[in-house]
Amino acid sequence: MKHLYGTFSSSNLSNIIISEGVTSIESDAFYGSKISSITIPDSLVSIGENAFGRCHPEEIHISSLEAWLSISYGDSEYSHPNFFVESNNKKYFRMFLNDMELTNATIPEGVTNIPYYAFRYCSSFEQVSFPSSLEGIGEYAFSDCCNLLSVSLPENLVHIESYA
Repeated sequence: MKHLYGTFSSSNLSNIIISEGVTSIESDAFYGSKISSITIPDSLVSIGENAFGRCHPEEIHISSLEAWLSISYGDSEYSHPNFFVESNNKKYFRMFLNDMELTNATIPEGVTNIPYYAFRYCSSFEQVSFPSSLEGIGEYAFSDCCNLLSVSLPENLVHIESYA
């Protein structure tokens, strides 16, 4: 099991590619770093509290929505990275799936829950389609997605939390 600890806190790193095989990023690992782009591997299963606190990357690169949605962030409101960059009083980030900007997102079948803050401030999304397996959408999951125009909610959806 590979882990990243607070060794990069407050660094001037701008582009970070986390290698496949890294399974967790511990608390404060990149806190306060000047990250503009980050690549998240499918192997990542947990991110600790404030691991990306005060980091404001403009781009998030992933290769799997399933892997992104299955990352554990702990119980604290400060655990989720809440990625965004601020420009002209607007907060946003752009998501890339296999190096293509993700504008029309299809959440894969089998996903039952969209975790809180999963896509908050994602400016890439224009349309999101959900699978019939989806039962819940967490707090702020799609909050402040400024370009989101259309969603298709499934019949099996049981709960949508505040500010979703």
